[in-house]
Amino acid sequence: MQDTEVAYRVRTLQETDAESLTDLSRALGGAETASDWHERLRAERTCVVGAEAEGRLIGYAAGAVRTAFGQARAAGWIESFAVALEWRGRGLGRALVASLLGNLRRLGAERVYTVVARHDRSMAPFLREIGFREELLLCLGRAL
Repeated sequence: MQDTEVAYRVRTLQETDAESLTDLSRALGGAETASDWHERLRAERTCVVGAEAEGRLIGYAAGAVRTAFGQARAAGWIESFAVALEWRGRGLGRALVASLLGNLRRLGAERVYTVVARHDRSMAPFLREIGFREELLLCLGRAL
């Protein structure tokens, strides 16, 4: 942490945290609604962890475990991640990801994946720093 040592704590979030998740997500340009968060927080084999400091949510990481893409084993997927701007660079993102990965492992995942915009200048380098590498999977999409 920086000069002012403000402690944060990481915990598994519950449905009662949906409004705080929505507020932080929106403040950082996300589109998740409270309804989206309630649905995610209720889903099986899903985990959302958050960090709090001074009584407010300052970061979160959300993921789920599922079998897909012809994989023989269940894999974890990081689906959403955010850290308040003033808390970046203090190790909070690493703490959130470590907590999420531990939870995904307990839910049965042996490997974890995520999707990042090809030219992302913050999330992609961060994930590479903590051990994520490009995979043989190719992300494809189309409008409906």
